[in-house]
Amino acid sequence: LLFPFLLLALQNRLGRVALLVAALVCYGLLWRIGGGSLDLDAIGRKFALLRVVAAFPLGMLLGWLHVRRHGGKALWQGVAVLGIAVVLGLGLPEIALMPPLALLVLAVARDDGPLARVLRLPALVGLGERSYGVYLIQWPLMLLMFALRPKLGLQGVALEIAALGLFLALLALLSWASYRYFEQPILRAVRRGGRQVSVAH
Repeated sequence: LLFPFLLLALQNRLGRVALLVAALVCYGLLWRIGGGSLDLDAIGRKFALLRVVAAFPLGMLLGWLHVRRHGGKALWQGVAVLGIAVVLGLGLPEIALMPPLALLVLAVARDDGPLARVLRLPALVGLGERSYGVYLIQWPLMLLMFALRPKLGLQGVALEIAALGLFLALLALLSWASYRYFEQPILRAVRRGGRQVSVAH
């Protein structure tokens, strides 16, 4: 609900600084509460919204930086490699991974090198398009799977493999359905509304 108003902050330097400070303060609080973990069991469910409040202005700033198009391809390819190395190699706490992950997102969006070409493969693009459904559906589906596990009639490794396979199959199916029958119709309606407003003006 605040997003349209926060967009105004991106229009001037002071507003962008305020968004960055807000993100850093929220991550600082989360670090103090959860000791570097972003897991809800560590930070407590009453602070779950704080994770969103921290990440949202950071995402807005990434979008602004992407549109500004500073730097050449070589720079962003180097940033992408560095981001991957930091994320995979240093064993940092979850909160400390946020800056390199943010830079990695920006670098891949700006890059036209080997990593960007791999991420443009149709299968990965399709997975990305359905990632919102995966994000929304995975937790309630996990709860359902915990209830279904005793009914599978399996034990040990066989149970784990069967439960994981069933979970992934259901998640893929439900995420596809969400994208096809929920997200896409809403997106088309929003675009039609936007065109109508443009024509009216």
